[in-house]
Amino acid sequence: MPAFVDVLTELKQNGCSILVTGEVPTAVTAQATRKLLGSPAAERRRALVLTDPAQPDPNDLLPGGVDPDDPDVHVVDRRDFYRGSATGATAGAPGSPLDLDLTTVLRDAVRTLAPPDGYDPSQLRTGVVSLSPLLDQYGVDPIRRDVVDASAVVRDVDGMAHFHLPSDDEDLVDEFKPVVDAYIELRRRVGHVPEQRWHVPERDFSTQWLEI
Repeated sequence: MPAFVDVLTELKQNGCSILVTGEVPTAVTAQATRKLLGSPAAERRRALVLTDPAQPDPNDLLPGGVDPDDPDVHVVDRRDFYRGSATGATAGAPGSPLDLDLTTVLRDAVRTLAPPDGYDPSQLRTGVVSLSPLLDQYGVDPIRRDVVDASAVVRDVDGMAHFHLPSDDEDLVDEFKPVVDAYIELRRRVGHVPEQRWHVPERDFSTQWLEI
């Protein structure tokens, strides 16, 4: 079996999409997001798409020392819209046109954040926190298609896209596993540090539970 560092290096080099699953406290979601968005010491371009009113603010999701107003950061915050949807203020039916098109949003971010000489592998890091409000409003099929298309936009510049699905519902998670390159399970056990377990189906590769 290949070493985790080798698999991760391959994902970074070629660009990838990652599904992040697990019903965990918001602090664990934030910790995982900061990790996936990359070290603040590295010259990254970062895009965050926020839909979930239950999840943290951008300042908590970005790595330490990285500010939402930095020129190499692009934040799209639609939490207020989906907060209204959750209370019935905005109606949406499965299959209806998406209010938030992830593909368009990430294409705009790719263009806005592009370095003069183009992106280096894994320089672009994008995160969607989370898919849950979109699924509640529009259903699985249109959101899965949007994840496929949005992932392609990021992968085309060798970037890394991750999508949070804060659920332990195996049937729901299984709907998205085939359309991403890797998926990460998160868990927080009492008396233990937050943990993650990576899976890369194409390589028939899984890790043990690791500290985030």
